[in-house]
Amino acid sequence: MRKTRTFFVCAMLLLALALVASCSDQTGPNQASEPDVPLKIKFKIAEGPSYSEDIQPVFNEYCISCHGPDRAENGLRLDSYENTMKGTRYGAVVIPGWPEASTLVYVLRRPASQDIAMPYHGRKLTPNRIKNVMYWIEAGALNN
Repeated sequence: MRKTRTFFVCAMLLLALALVASCSDQTGPNQASEPDVPLKIKFKIAEGPSYSEDIQPVFNEYCISCHGPDRAENGLRLDSYENTMKGTRYGAVVIPGWPEASTLVYVLRRPASQDIAMPYHGRKLTPNRIKNVMYWIEAGALNN
């Protein structure tokens, strides 16, 4: 099982690197200054995304208006690692090592009910940004 997973991750890494290399020649007015690519390809298998560099900026851009120091819907604040791990008045939203069971991932993935899909107002996170949050949780949701 572990060899299969390692092989799959290596194959995906090679494919992603080939895609990045083929796209790096293209420039144009619609090209984003920062590619929206899952961060896992940038790291060794044993590492995950950095909370301070890769996750908190996403929260700052998409979540802080409703889950910050001025307004904390359901008691959830995403303006710091400590507050993120504290969760809501109903409990934790991040379960380190288990993104599928983390409430944060569930609401970001746009569940069937739009009442609980986050962000509630404004533009939604891209699938790759959601994957980056999932990779961070899968790697243990470290404060790094």
